[in-house]
Amino acid sequence: MTAEDLDILLREGEGSMLEYKESVSSSLVREMVALANSSGGRILIGVRDDRTVIGAHDHNEARARIQDMAHNCDPPVHV
Repeated sequence: MTAEDLDILLREGEGSMLEYKESVSSSLVREMVALANSSGGRILIGVRDDRTVIGAHDHNEARARIQDMAHNCDPPVHV
């Protein structure tokens, strides 16, 4: 994702296909399932509800945790 892509998503704001999450937490699973049960969408991690980008550590542990959360949904969610 480019900086321009991110800027566009931040201007759009949250909606039926876009959700902001400050961090990887248990509430992320609910958002994954909600998007999977609709038309799909994106979850931006490291963004507050007020559209402030706070960033997130991009490391293998976080990626693995997200993959595990998605895999443990029934049926599994593709991320």
